[in-house]
Amino acid sequence: MHLKNFLDYISKEKRYSIHTITSYKTDLNQFFLFLNTEFSISTPNKVTFKMIRNWISHLLENGLKSISVNRKISSIKSYFKFIEMSGFSDYNPTLKYSSKNIAPTEIDEYFRYKEISGYVHDMAAAMFGGISSHAGLFGNANNVAKVMQMYLQNGNYADQQILKPETINLFNNCYYCDKDNRRGVGFDKPQLDDDGPTCGCVSMSSFGHSGWTGTFAWADPEKEIVYVFLSNRSYPGGETASQSKLVKENIRSEIQRIIYNSIIE
Repeated sequence: MHLKNFLDYISKEKRYSIHTITSYKTDLNQFFLFLNTEFSISTPNKVTFKMIRNWISHLLENGLKSISVNRKISSIKSYFKFIEMSGFSDYNPTLKYSSKNIAPTEIDEYFRYKEISGYVHDMAAAMFGGISSHAGLFGNANNVAKVMQMYLQNGNYADQQILKPETINLFNNCYYCDKDNRRGVGFDKPQLDDDGPTCGCVSMSSFGHSGWTGTFAWADPEKEIVYVFLSNRSYPGGETASQSKLVKENIRSEIQRIIYNSIIE
């Protein structure tokens, strides 16, 4: 699996510490053992994204903490990047989708000092290894719509009860509307006055999220509508985001208004 080549690389060229190299070696040996045991795989060019995903599930099912899992994922990503770069394999199985098909969110000039594409934009989530409770999931409009549809159907999708209906209700309740706080526990809610995330024409039972990078996803149980809008208004930087026409002209909410105005009762 070219482990020695990789360890030599991070030792001699990257000049990683002995402690870091030992951690990489441990993580990779555990991964290789899993591949050999579960799939009889002994060469890197036969490893698939699905195998890596199964390994992650295996770690979580065995009680490994998320922060440790994220560290091991980082080790695997570094390893396969080296394997592809060195010509031992012609593809990188940790990248399910080519970065060429993922719009960049920012040219980061204050934390990571590179263009951010295919990796979480939020800095706090990045510090947790790329995934945290508030950021780190990626998807296209179709997949985001499926998640919102699942919420819309009280946690059920494709005849699978993924979340309990009472959980959806708990997270979708506006507990402090009487104190001028529109937000629910897990979702944003329609505005209580003129300013807010929506067109102002949605039902109060509706819910969703208006993302800083330019995303928007909203579900309305009363009208049975799911609306998803994805963009990258934060590119190339934060100053661009605050000055974007997407915000100044309320493009996301105006599209939502057009959708609602087109409904024939």
